[in-house]
This record gives sequence, C-alpha cells and structure tokens, in this order.
Amino acid sequence: MAEKGESSSKAVEESETETLKIEGSGKGITEHMSQMREHMMKLAIEKAQELKNSVVPAGEEDEMVKLRSMDGVTFEVEASIAKEMETVQSFIEECGRDPSEVIPLHNVSSRELSRIVRYCSEHLRLARDGDIKGTKEFDNRFVAALSLYEMKELVLAANYLNMKKLLDFLSASIAEVIKNKSVEFVREFFGVDNDYTPEEEHQYRSLHAWAFKG
Repeated sequence: MAEKGESSSKAVEESETETLKIEGSGKGITEHMSQMREHMMKLAIEKAQELKNSVVPAGEEDEMVKLRSMDGVTFEVEASIAKEMETVQSFIEECGRDPSEVIPLHNVSSRELSRIVRYCSEHLRLARDGDIKGTKEFDNRFVAALSLYEMKELVLAANYLNMKKLLDFLSASIAEVIKNKSVEFVREFFGVDNDYTPEEEHQYRSLHAWAFKG
C-alpha cells in the first residue's frame, strides 16, 4: 500500500512539474511575441523618422539641377532629387554647383531618367509625410507598370547612377518574377553563356532536376 501511495504521489508531482513546464513555455512564447511586437513598432517608428530626416522640407530647397540623358534630352530637377543619385552628387561635389551647367548622363536614356525622376519625386513626397504604407503602395504600382525587360533597363540605369535603394528594390522585383522561369530563360535574360559541355549539363540536370523545372 505504501508503494502505491508513493507511486501515486510521484505521478502527481511529475504531472504538476510538466504543467509548470508547459505554462512556463506558454509564458515564454507570450513574452517573446510581445517583445517582437514592441521591436517591430520601434522599427516602424525609426523608419518613419528616418524617412522624415532624409529629405529637405518642401519650400526650403529651390535649387535646380540640369541633367542630360544619353539621347540628348535635358531634365531640370530639384536638388533633393539629384541627391538621390550618388553619381550626380559626386559630380556636383567635385566640380561645384553651377545652375547653368548641364550634367551629362552618358548611360541613361530619357525614358529611364524620366521614370527615375518620377520615382524619386514621389518617394520624397511620401517621405516628408512619413507615409510608409503609401510608399509601399507606390512601389507596387511602379513596378507593376514595368515589363521584365523594362525593369532590367532601369536596373542598369540605377546602377550607373549608384542608387542603391532603387537598385535593391528592382533587383528583388526581378528575382520575384524570374524565380519560376526556366534556366534557359534566365540565361538569355541576363546574357549568360552556357559554359557546360552537353555531357556536363546532362549530368548536372540529372543530379538537380528540381532546379530545371519551370
């Protein structure tokens, strides 16, 4: 009888211990989720503040910069927009700012420059308002209006102008579109030569058949 009592008592203790473990685990998860929410809110606030600080308030900067595309079209843009283009900004810092001077952009067409100016202008406007949601919605509309090949041309222009944020955004958008495309399509799209022999390619395809579906 004593053994039965001890066994029963031990079972109760083990059950209580397990319950405490589960409750402790639940508390840990709840605390972790709460910390994650606080962290995300903090990041959102910091991002909004960063956007506000990254631009000059409207009306405080009236200087204009003249840019000429590779096909000879001249754009007159606000200095705040020109600052988004590190290549242009470096030119201004090295040569000084002369309102009458036209800065040549030898590798950017008027079509791409027009899109980039519109993108920067809208981003700066939304940033002044700290409108993160509006910025995301604009990004979605902007890229949805472009074909895959237009995105590639814009990537080349953004790379020439050294616009990291736009370059990252466009690269991610292209990656999303081509992720289910065939290897042949991706090779052709990026102009990559196939340096495998027919035998090597056959062997590679056999080993990694899943990667060639699409």
